[in-house]
Amino acid sequence: MPYNFSWYDDEHSIIHVDIRGEVSWEAWHIAVGSICEMIPSVNHRVDLILDDKVGMPPGNPMPHMQASIKKLQMNKNMGLVVSVTSKRMSTFSKVIVDVASRLANSDLEDGIFVETLDEALTVINMHRKEQPNFVDKRSGINT
Repeated sequence: MPYNFSWYDDEHSIIHVDIRGEVSWEAWHIAVGSICEMIPSVNHRVDLILDDKVGMPPGNPMPHMQASIKKLQMNKNMGLVVSVTSKRMSTFSKVIVDVASRLANSDLEDGIFVETLDEALTVINMHRKEQPNFVDKRSGINT
């Protein structure tokens, strides 16, 4: 399976998605659906790390990213989405994610792209420290 996901930590506050192998939009939507079932299983903020080694599936990514963003933002306790990818892949992906977010009228934080898993964890931890009383706009959950 190209999208392997699990809780990264014992607190169930970060979901790590390891993306490898041959990817498809069909498999992506199945993964996003499963992730969206995991997020509301806890009543605190959940951040998402997309550890992408292969890039987006073939085809027009816009409708797929728009649908994914809409689905993710429906989760009241959705936090940051941080993508771990090479600089080469992140430039194109960031443009797609930013445009899809605007088209989806997303209130999620802008897409964040880093090059290592450690950087992703640092970004999440810094955001949590800078905003210890982070209030999710969609729910009023303090995290």
